[in-house]
Amino acid sequence: MTSAAIPWVFSRDKNMTKDNVMPFLENPVREGKNGAATPSTMQDFGFWDMENWAPTPVARALCAGEITWEECALLQMSKRPASKEESQAGIKPLVLICKVLSALEAFNIDELWCRDCQDFLYAVTSYAEVDDMLIAQISNAHKHENKEKKKLPADYIDIWFNAFCQCGVFEQTRYGLRVKKDDAKSHLLVSYIARYGEGISQTPVKKGDLKNDFYAYMGSRTTGLVEILPPVFFREYFPNLLKLAHNETPPWKGVIQGYYPNHDQIAYYGVPGSGKSFTVNNEINKKLNGVPDPEYHKIRCVFHPEYSNADFVGQVFPCIVEGTGKDGEPEEHVEYRFRPGPFAKIVRRAYLNPNEPFFLIIEEINRGNAAAIFGEAFQLLDRFKDNKHDDSTRNSYGKGWSAYGVDNLDVNAYIRNIEALKNEKEPNNDKQPKHSLGAQGSTSTNSSCHAFVDIGSLHIDANTAIRLPPNLSIYATMNTSDQNVFAMDNAFQRRFESEMIPNGKTDENADQYDIQCGLKIEGTVFKWGQFRDWINKEILAVPGLSKAEDKQLGAWFITKDSDSDGISRKRFAEKVLKYLWSDVFNRNTGSSVFNRDSLKSLAGLITAFETKEEPFSAILTPDAKTALDKFKEDTNT
Repeated sequence: MTSAAIPWVFSRDKNMTKDNVMPFLENPVREGKNGAATPSTMQDFGFWDMENWAPTPVARALCAGEITWEECALLQMSKRPASKEESQAGIKPLVLICKVLSALEAFNIDELWCRDCQDFLYAVTSYAEVDDMLIAQISNAHKHENKEKKKLPADYIDIWFNAFCQCGVFEQTRYGLRVKKDDAKSHLLVSYIARYGEGISQTPVKKGDLKNDFYAYMGSRTTGLVEILPPVFFREYFPNLLKLAHNETPPWKGVIQGYYPNHDQIAYYGVPGSGKSFTVNNEINKKLNGVPDPEYHKIRCVFHPEYSNADFVGQVFPCIVEGTGKDGEPEEHVEYRFRPGPFAKIVRRAYLNPNEPFFLIIEEINRGNAAAIFGEAFQLLDRFKDNKHDDSTRNSYGKGWSAYGVDNLDVNAYIRNIEALKNEKEPNNDKQPKHSLGAQGSTSTNSSCHAFVDIGSLHIDANTAIRLPPNLSIYATMNTSDQNVFAMDNAFQRRFESEMIPNGKTDENADQYDIQCGLKIEGTVFKWGQFRDWINKEILAVPGLSKAEDKQLGAWFITKDSDSDGISRKRFAEKVLKYLWSDVFNRNTGSSVFNRDSLKSLAGLITAFETKEEPFSAILTPDAKTALDKFKEDTNT
């Protein structure tokens, strides 16, 4: 292994130390050295702009005292790649040694870099190679080295080794390098980098035409650590680096960016047939205008008394899976797999496609026990408004995100599902649209889930709590007059904006409204709109009728027959009259409307309307029929 190792490339000259760097920055020379540094060395370190013969932004910050030398060294090491060789261009030694040091803790080893160990580090070409086998090899090499008791000299010359020791995080031991002892800040930083370091942006390759990009990046004020660590960590331990990276931009630049910024959370309510679902569809169609595959961007569900949290969010089901037995023959076995509900599906789609709007539509939200159906997801309905944010976690959540997260291992694993992501990015049918193109899943030893998924600056791993993203809207509809519905408590209603659907003609529904209200009722001289307007006035006039306004009829309470341009007697009787008799004018409150002297039951009402020559004369009181006729005359004039 040692013969194949490629030593990391850093600089042609001395170590990156304060004594080597500061004399040059104080008095730069074009030829030779000032201190131990030459212009080319300073350029390589990221401290000197050779083209403009001037200090780089990070060097100016160092000289101005905006950051300490240790912070500057840590900043530069977080950006530095292992080599310009393509095989190692994606490796950052800082990330690699943090991963290895963290893994060695399981072997009760707290130091690294003994001479035999270096060759193993130099040979790594992918973070995926930091596995149990490599750690075991380094552990064995470490034990072997300890036997020989070869102490590192105090002036040990190894550019990378000494550079790490400049960061204020590591320190030299007799046989190598370790995280500073009894320093909680350093240990926490190393554990963060070990876990999330792969998320640091790749440094431009120092090769050919990309050399200038490499030098510009190394000299910039930014640090890759800002990309992976929560701002609260920086504010606590490295406030100077946080200020430096953001310069004069808003201090919450670290908040997750790129998500479609507008979301709604609205509960539409109104009388039966007022057009709540129609309004929801109109609103969504406007926002999805021009979006490819609009059906992918919305999911509709209906709450009812038997609907549960498992139906809504998802649940684990046993599945029969074909496999191979020990003898190599086909064999079936049982696996338990998560079957996502509407909530999990739409949340996943919204997460993985940040610049597109998504919609969860809940019809009849108060016909089911909404608090029980949402369960812990109820907590997610609180969203950040304005410039509020939460940066206490790995991700920094801002406007539009849920203010609080909930842990749901099944939904989390579903978002990271390898097969689902692959099927969306590379559908089998060429005609199917592709989705989730910006989501990048990690290499994983788990056959079903990525270890983590990155979508822009959002990082999702197994420990990431679920939140509603800013590009997900929730629209709900509810009838306030329905019988046997669940009452929605104030805490639930407060998390939705409420919007009443007017029971009448509006600019948006004008054309459809006129057509709907003009439908003829079979066997009568009345139009649907005339009867509806009259009966709604009668409903409001009944003394003592509970929730009279909510019991009125909406324009779309009944629609035209499928085989005619009007409303048949049978459908009118079964739908409209049945509702009025049973739900509105029950307990004899309708004595001023229905002729209860001749009508003793609902069956009698329906039969009379369907069979009599003058249907309304047969079912209404004389006074009511007269009032209906007069209302018709008044509305026709």
